[in-house]
Amino acid sequence: MVTVAALYVLPEYRKEGLCRLILYYVNMVHAKRLRQLLNGTSQSTVDPSLLYMHADTEAYNVPTQKFMLRCGYKIVNYTNWFTIIPVERN
Repeated sequence: MVTVAALYVLPEYRKEGLCRLILYYVNMVHAKRLRQLLNGTSQSTVDPSLLYMHADTEAYNVPTQKFMLRCGYKIVNYTNWFTIIPVERN
């Protein structure tokens, strides 16, 4: 599985197609690796998780979600992230 996360473009470079270009490149590399993996292999023996790409974004980051939807990604589920902070014991 390929994961896209923490893709950030400085404000002055946004709306120039840079993220779309990066996603296109990552997709093409992933497709090339899949072709090599599947070449001469029975598809039933391939782990299905290798066939997918996914992207992570914060739930409040609606602009990124909209961008990913325009790029062909689909929202499948939401995950909650927790920060665990150690507490000193007295």
